[in-house]
Amino acid sequence: MSQRRALFRSEAVAFQPDDEYLRELNEAYVHFFFHYNAAPLLVVETSQFDSDASDEALDDLIKQIRGMGPGTRYYVPHTK
Repeated sequence: MSQRRALFRSEAVAFQPDDEYLRELNEAYVHFFFHYNAAPLLVVETSQFDSDASDEALDDLIKQIRGMGPGTRYYVPHTK
């Protein structure tokens, strides 16, 4: 491994983002995707999504993806 690559890897492992950095990063992503219109965008609420729980959940997500048209669609999977 090159000395440059080793230094990069050690710095990447040592990087521990603080709460302020994570908040700003989250805001940047929200802003970017709120204004994104270059292609269809499916925003999926994933906090309760478990693709391993059932084939039905995964099939429904695939159905949402295949049914995409222009613009942004928000999808909240059904949980049981």
